[in-house]
Amino acid sequence: MNKIQNPNPSDYLKIFDKLEEIESDHPFEILFYGSRERGDYSEDSDFNFYLLASTQDQMKPGFIQKVTMALNILEKIAPVNLIAGDIDTFRLRLNLMEPTVVHLVNLGSVFYGDTHFHGFHKDWLQISKHPIPKEKLVPFINRRIRFYKNLNTRTEKEESVQMERVLTLSIQSWAIQNIKDISIQELITLDIPSRAEKMIRILYKNELDTEILSLLDNKTEALALKKFFQKDKDFPPSLKENLKSRMKVLKSDKVFT
Repeated sequence: MNKIQNPNPSDYLKIFDKLEEIESDHPFEILFYGSRERGDYSEDSDFNFYLLASTQDQMKPGFIQKVTMALNILEKIAPVNLIAGDIDTFRLRLNLMEPTVVHLVNLGSVFYGDTHFHGFHKDWLQISKHPIPKEKLVPFINRRIRFYKNLNTRTEKEESVQMERVLTLSIQSWAIQNIKDISIQELITLDIPSRAEKMIRILYKNELDTEILSLLDNKTEALALKKFFQKDKDFPPSLKENLKSRMKVLKSDKVFT
């Protein structure tokens, strides 16, 4: 059995040094979340980061690329995923109780910088006392599905990530619409790939229909394809053609049309 490799202190020092060199008009921070942060990761688990930065800085040429390059020091261990968002949008998503942001506030931590996150955590303590605003949350998630569907992808790797994201959001939309008494903890679990399917199949067994069963099966396939293409290595031609064929079949599902 292979020993799981972890970053060493010098890796983090190199990352922080590179991040300190990045020029920005406003302070930015990076949040760390997912299984690598929680501690329940496996050998092929990704590093997941969320960049909170001003719109002005995100629009500056090279800004996000420099942040990505700094974090990519960890690529020698496992794939690195970075999502970027501005402060106002993060606040909107928090007020809507959008699963990814709720996941971040409850189970994430500050990796770099410390400007807004703790304030958002305090805000959440008040927001979480209110009912989940399904009538606003579902349309918001559906708009995000359309956004990801319309992204132009250049590689199989990007396409597999796009498909996985569309399916994840589609599953979240289904659950929020169809589970009458869905809880905040369930919202968080919907954003954790290693836990979401198991929860749905067990906890929602009486609500399962052909739509959600198809989404769950397709997401399992999309995650498998994503892990293949994230390895960034030359595949034997026969394997690559097989993977591309599987992707084509998956992409033909109505959820992507």
